[in-house]
Amino acid sequence: MLAAWGTRTRIEAPTKPAAVTSTSQPVAATAAQPVVATAATAAQLVPTAATTNVPSPWLNYSKSISVGTNPGAEVVGGDGRLYVANTGSNTVSVINTTTGKRIDANPSWFSQDISVGTAPTALALSPDGTRLYVANSGSGTVSVINTVGYKRIDANPSTSSKDITVGTAPSALTVGGDGRLYVANKGSGTVSVVDPTTYSVTDTIGVGGQPTALAVGTGKVYVANQGSNTVSVIDTSTLGVTGIAVGTAPTALALGTGGKLYVASQNGTLSTIDTATDTVLPAVIAVGPSPSSVAVSADGSIAYVANGNDTVSVINTATSAVVSTVRFDTDAAGGHAVAVVPSGAVYVTDATDRTVRVLVQPSLIATSVTKIGSVGVSGVGSTLLSNDGTRALVVTGPSPISTTSTTRVAVIDTATGKQVGSTVSIAGKPVVPTFSADGTRAVITAAGTTATQLAVIDLATGKQTGTTLTLPGAVGVQLLAADGSRALATTYGSGTTQVAVIDTLTGAQTGTTVSVTGNSLEAPVLTADRTRALVTTSRPIWEAPDTTRVAVLDTTTGTQLGTTVEIAGNELAPPVLNADGTRAAITNQIGDFASGYTTQATVIDVATGAQVGTTQGLQGEGISYGAPVFNAGGNRVVFLARTEGPVNTFTTRLAVLDAATGAPVGTGLVVDGDGARELSADRTRMVITATSTDPVTQVTTTKLATVDLATGNQIGDVTLPGTWHSLLMTPDGGRAVTIAGDNAGTHVAVINTLTGAQTGTTLNLAGEEFGSRLISVDGSRALITTSVYNGATSVNSERLTVLDTTTGAQIGNTVTLIGFLNGVQYSPDTKRVVAMTISSNFNTTGVPTSQVAVIDTTTGFQVGSTLTLKPDNGYLVLSGGGTRAVVSTGSQLVVINTANGAQVGSALTGVGSNPLLTADGSRALTTGISYNAWTRTYTTTARVLKIV
Repeated sequence: MLAAWGTRTRIEAPTKPAAVTSTSQPVAATAAQPVVATAATAAQLVPTAATTNVPSPWLNYSKSISVGTNPGAEVVGGDGRLYVANTGSNTVSVINTTTGKRIDANPSWFSQDISVGTAPTALALSPDGTRLYVANSGSGTVSVINTVGYKRIDANPSTSSKDITVGTAPSALTVGGDGRLYVANKGSGTVSVVDPTTYSVTDTIGVGGQPTALAVGTGKVYVANQGSNTVSVIDTSTLGVTGIAVGTAPTALALGTGGKLYVASQNGTLSTIDTATDTVLPAVIAVGPSPSSVAVSADGSIAYVANGNDTVSVINTATSAVVSTVRFDTDAAGGHAVAVVPSGAVYVTDATDRTVRVLVQPSLIATSVTKIGSVGVSGVGSTLLSNDGTRALVVTGPSPISTTSTTRVAVIDTATGKQVGSTVSIAGKPVVPTFSADGTRAVITAAGTTATQLAVIDLATGKQTGTTLTLPGAVGVQLLAADGSRALATTYGSGTTQVAVIDTLTGAQTGTTVSVTGNSLEAPVLTADRTRALVTTSRPIWEAPDTTRVAVLDTTTGTQLGTTVEIAGNELAPPVLNADGTRAAITNQIGDFASGYTTQATVIDVATGAQVGTTQGLQGEGISYGAPVFNAGGNRVVFLARTEGPVNTFTTRLAVLDAATGAPVGTGLVVDGDGARELSADRTRMVITATSTDPVTQVTTTKLATVDLATGNQIGDVTLPGTWHSLLMTPDGGRAVTIAGDNAGTHVAVINTLTGAQTGTTLNLAGEEFGSRLISVDGSRALITTSVYNGATSVNSERLTVLDTTTGAQIGNTVTLIGFLNGVQYSPDTKRVVAMTISSNFNTTGVPTSQVAVIDTTTGFQVGSTLTLKPDNGYLVLSGGGTRAVVSTGSQLVVINTANGAQVGSALTGVGSNPLLTADGSRALTTGISYNAWTRTYTTTARVLKIV
């Protein structure tokens, strides 16, 4: 089983990290670029004598904190308060990083935030932390805030404005070693020098084009000039200026230890300047696209770079190497700022979602496993973890001998292993609970014969909120808001689908129930902001006429938008949405076997619920391809169909539609063979792989045809021998790993989709391929898995090979495990692969076993040695951060450190099965079901294991 991509990431630990240091230097931050605690700027990170924070080699996504509109720059003080500039709401939010809570800095007003000038884009703190300086790009001013009471100081009493007037579009701030405030004015190409005692501008210094970021060195101020590809150096004693040429469009600066100044540039690089000589060091580090911010850990060993694709590059400053990439969101909106707080956690602003993302650092190597608590609940059931791992739910239903149906739910605090509140009971058989994204509530559903019960549980207290709600029919539940305040309940009855919006705070319905004729095959499709829901129904294929219906629901009011769209034919797949949620597309099919089939695509305007243009059709069946897809811009829709000819010959067709009009674009594609599709991650190209066999020569070939989704036209193809097995596309869509097989084994080739040429030579491997995948964020590595069966000995072996997709060659050696593949799990940063096999060993030892191996995907070699367990019904799970693997075989439970491939402590027995792991790998939960023959009752017990 292949694991889904995660959000937590492992990084390499620096050797002998230095202790945290602090100085009296001030801290500065620019638009989306804070300069954080380093040896030269540690006023914002002042640890206590009893605290030593060094970077952990792991980063886990912890939570999100809501702030104002379009948060950008951020700066953190020595007391742990984080200040966030909200460009869209003209405010500054304040966060207590110790508690992770937003501070009410404006209790006398409806807003929690501090009001400042127009479009605040940069922040800086005074050396003593009592003054916060805010650069207002829209008004060309600097606001001054007293951080004791969060009051705005009148820094300009002679005018109606309270703010300091500086140059055009101020974009960065810093306080120099001389105590003066330096302001970079992006619009006027200058730096204003402000006296902090009088709040007056004393000098204006000309620098490069579009100065965007500032940093302080000894007796110097460094200025990143985005428009001139340089860094200006200001001598603070003479105000003289010199220049240093750096990468394209530098956007962020941060000063590290040893006099290193890090410069992030828009061309996706990080340069290093030696501030002793003001020269650029040779090593230029490739990071993610369009980096906007850089921060350095307290000891200077790690640099964090926020990239435009919603990732953070983690850099070992000693080796100048990117050791990890953390993905903290999926919308790839860019413009983030990154900061390191006193605890060592990394805070990243997310303008699109109006939040600050928190990445925390758990420990690396575990040494012991201890049971700290258990909670028993009557009935037969299972255990589930909340999103943040702080709560677990034990949900049980009736046992096989029960005469009544009751769902029971208990909440467990995973930190203590004890139950919170009392067990909640509702009538009916349990359905999987739904957790709110913020981890505060869970919606419990219990199905009865003719109705469904819904109850909301407060996970903090373990108590039910409001009263139990009863809805007719079988119900599916989807949460609609991040705070879990609304839920969408869909009932599935005979020939009618009904949808209702539920207020989970009160248990009452919002709006009226929307009814759509037909049977729904799936849950409603929600837009990204969850304000719209698309409900689709179809009549069963044996009923006539075949009709697909689509209704759009406004989930904020609980009412339908427009009228239901009716399309002839049966739905092939749920509708899909474009990136901004303004358009939806759905495919359905008409016709029959005798007369032939036609696949149709229809575009829906999500704002109005109306159809866009007319329905378009392609000859052939579309059931093999399912839903249509949108391109990156959301203005093109792609769908496919296939026809079958004589002697098992096939033809594949592709069409591209304009989402604004619903009309066809370009010539599309017609290719011989039974085709499969693969969309590039940037959604600009689609590769069709079609395998066909010549009816005369019986030679089988596979053709790869590439389509440009913007034009709707084919841009190239390449033909390979053999039958197609798999196609793996790199994130940029520039390379396709094509895997084919025949009697000789498995053949792997890397194709450049821009030129159609092969990269390197074909890699030939023994065995039949199954389950291969890309295993690096940038697509430079692929894991090829093949299975080899020895008929003479009746022994099967699984072989795992790492491929370098940039060269088309194997790296490391092939790792072989005895048995059949029973699970492959990947760490979120894809630096580790944990594979597991099972074998009955019937013709050898006769003793069933499970084998587990950890592979380093950077080198292609195994980490540690193969672990063999008994018996052969193993279950493998990886922690969210990838630090731990738990293997349960029913009778044994083993924890593995993925950093070194070693087992943690001894194997545990009698602790249950079906393990769950918290994100940081510090807690494991197992579930066991026991039967008391004397009382004739079943009990489900969840056990909490502490891993340290």
